[in-house]
Amino acid sequence: MEKVSKIFEGKTIGLDVSDRSSVVCVLDEDGEVIEESTIRTTPSSIRSRFGSRERMRVVLETGVHANWLHDELESLGHDVVVANARRVRAICEADHKNDRSDAEQLARLGRADVRLLSPVDPRSVETRKDMEVMRARSLLVEVRTRLVNHVRGAVKPMGTQLPKCSTECFHRLELPTELGAELKPMMEMIRSTSAAIEAYDEQITALAAKYPQAGVLRQVKGVGPVTSVCYVLTIGDPGRFKDSRQVAAYRA
Repeated sequence: MEKVSKIFEGKTIGLDVSDRSSVVCVLDEDGEVIEESTIRTTPSSIRSRFGSRERMRVVLETGVHANWLHDELESLGHDVVVANARRVRAICEADHKNDRSDAEQLARLGRADVRLLSPVDPRSVETRKDMEVMRARSLLVEVRTRLVNHVRGAVKPMGTQLPKCSTECFHRLELPTELGAELKPMMEMIRSTSAAIEAYDEQITALAAKYPQAGVLRQVKGVGPVTSVCYVLTIGDPGRFKDSRQVAAYRA
């Protein structure tokens, strides 16, 4: 990312993004607002709106749409800054907060000094896809745990308890006859969820071979493919950290 600590000489755009539409605020070279508009938050609208414009600095905040917007705008030749939303105090603590003022604040901060925005480097498309494998597995593990806890709790009022076993084998337990029919769909859901988790585990094992750094981390006792790959994907390029203390304090 281009490091700029002086006023940007061209036009600057603040983009306040939401799911359906985004507010655009354009500042000219002198910092005057020359345009305020709303566009749809879709790739086609972005290309139509920014594709034929001269190179400008576009500032937006981190969020669910930040990655693809960054890639799309950068491919169109613009200087894109993704601001750390947690650090943009001028927006988060504004007395009169609305989409238009947010867009203008982003543009003004980006025009003056991008360091005020604590810009982040968006992950590559490949890394995002690999990270989604980790997130999906994590969600399935959480769902399975809740299902298992529900079944264990449901049988207790009937005067029985299910024996201890691993979560992976839980669906093989025999249910009490009093609730067999009622809980059978739950047990089937646990079985299918475990199968999906196992499939993700196979993908993660393949990812561990894809990232050499994960192999280094697995030399530590107790660190397996899931932990090592998640760590590598979360940290990304280690060269962006000055020392290990910054890594320890990093929040993705």
